Amino acid sequence: MCASGDAQAVVAAVDALDAAEQFEPTASRQAERSHQFARAIVGLISIEPQSALGSYTPPFTFGQASQLESSSSKLVGVALKPLSDNWRVLAAVEAKIGGELGIHERSIAKQTGPLRLDVERLILAHRYASAVKSGAVGEAPRAGAKLVATGRLAAGVSPDVKGNQRVPPDALLAARDTVTHTEGWFDTLKSVADKK
Repeated sequence: MCASGDAQAVVAAVDALDAAEQFEPTASRQAERSHQFARAIVGLISIEPQSALGSYTPPFTFGQASQLESSSSKLVGVALKPLSDNWRVLAAVEAKIGGELGIHERSIAKQTGPLRLDVERLILAHRYASAVKSGAVGEAPRAGAKLVATGRLAAGVSPDVKGNQRVPPDALLAARDTVTHTEGWFDTLKSVADKK
């Protein structure tokens, strides 16, 4: 289901994030630039399918990412979003292309704080769409229930100072488990689907 070109682009973005994690963005202007562009790659990959519908000009040109800076160059002080958030955006891209590249698991392991609900809902929406599209009768209702549970959770979470709704991973999993396990509907539905 996943086109090899899509998978290669996502793996390249994973490699960029892996490389950026090896050094602090405040070490030098070159390090700051590298962190900037690693995050930019993730952003571009996440919007690429929409940009194919119309003309889109990336916010940087070929060669800018590798531009050399002298050791005395001052930091620009770019406001960088956490790499952990970028990992979850890559998990959303993986779900959108229908890939099984191991990014979801790796991105969860990279989390050090609360998760952004908008990104988590996007991941679940892509998984649900993929399950429906592929005719996965058993997985589609489960994916849909997780998406609904996350939406219910979002209704009760106030945005932080940056306007993002964030919850600890355990709270997100508990909300999903409440819908998919304790109500028992999934087991009944699955048993009916398995008989067909």
